[in-house]
Amino acid sequence: MDTEERPNTNYERLDPLRRGRGPIPEHVIDEFVAGRLTRREFLSRATAVGIGLPVVSAITRAVDPAGS
Repeated sequence: MDTEERPNTNYERLDPLRRGRGPIPEHVIDEFVAGRLTRREFLSRATAVGIGLPVVSAITRAVDPAGS
């Protein structure tokens, strides 16, 4: 997977979801946005660090609204 940020990222939706979560969850989110984690890896790591599934779902929609 490439390491470029995903071009369809909606930062207006993503920033409030990311803000204030703490350094480890924010790092996991940043790695997903940068394309260094697949959706499956993101789901696994995000839930492991305490990000709830509704927030994980909102983050994936903000990062790739087209679902591609």
